[in-house]
Amino acid sequence: MKGWVTIEGAVMLDNRDSDKRPSGECLGYETSRIHRFNDYPRFNDGRTYDEACREYRWNAPDVMYQNLIPFLDGHERIIDIGCGSGLSGMPFIDAGFTVDGIDFSRKQLELARARGYRKTTCASAQLPLADLVRERYDALISVGLYGDYVSVSWLTYALSLLKTQAFAGIAGRADELTRVERDEGCYNTQDELKSQGFSILLEEFGEAHKFYIVGNGRHPKDAPLHARMYLYTVAARS
Repeated sequence: MKGWVTIEGAVMLDNRDSDKRPSGECLGYETSRIHRFNDYPRFNDGRTYDEACREYRWNAPDVMYQNLIPFLDGHERIIDIGCGSGLSGMPFIDAGFTVDGIDFSRKQLELARARGYRKTTCASAQLPLADLVRERYDALISVGLYGDYVSVSWLTYALSLLKTQAFAGIAGRADELTRVERDEGCYNTQDELKSQGFSILLEEFGEAHKFYIVGNGRHPKDAPLHARMYLYTVAARS
């Protein structure tokens, strides 16, 4: 769609299996922020990803489940965008849902399949996603992808995988989402994101797909700093 960046060539195959992240300007986050997190290479390496998540008490998958489950009846087929090793889909799989996954790393997808993901798709710079995935889903989850690894403008491609009536649960770090690509370039939305969360993003990028916000959530103030910066939004289309 006009004005929505296709980030052609920006999403690199297997970028999570390396300590070199893709270009920040292409993906919509500030490259300088990488240097503040010395453990980023551990999160980008499939061999140490799960261990790093446990050490950092990363419970975003459970929080996402708690935010989205009130809107589901147990029979939905779910697509996990940026599923990584499958941690984000585990609560749903344990509850009996069918979960498929999309990620940029083949090594991570092998771990996801071992955790019970039904089908997995390795995406590279080939967009839109609808050309890679033919199925349409009842619900979408994405935990920690937007802002960290790809521009939020990629959300439009993810929403194209959903049925006419569907739910989308999106979670990500507000402090990473400082630049949003628009028609005329980039503008700073850090303060807005910290106060209003992903609702801003979904209102803008979800509008064309007729989604509206049905729930917002975030971690309590006594949670670890990295957790407090996570924002959760559930949107619906009917």
